[in-house]
Amino acid sequence: MKRVFVLLWLLIASTLLHAGEKPIAELGVEGMTCPVCVYTVKKSLEKLPGVSDVKVSLKLKKARVEFSDKENIPSTEEIKKVISDAGYTPGSVEIK
Repeated sequence: MKRVFVLLWLLIASTLLHAGEKPIAELGVEGMTCPVCVYTVKKSLEKLPGVSDVKVSLKLKKARVEFSDKENIPSTEEIKKVISDAGYTPGSVEIK
């Protein structure tokens, strides 16, 4: 009985730990030169479906996009198009 309880507890704990993980896309953004560029990239990426948070670094020339769930992640091509449409050069996109 104790083994069943321990296994059940481990299963529940594992599920809860992974339930909070949200998919993230990290990408390079070339051409940003000022805080207005950061704002423009951030607002453009926020329009993608399923986005829950966006952080953009002028210093690192990168953006980090957090999505609300795995079902709504746009393709890397869609993410790059948003950056291009905003007037910047997209770098590689990595979805985690």
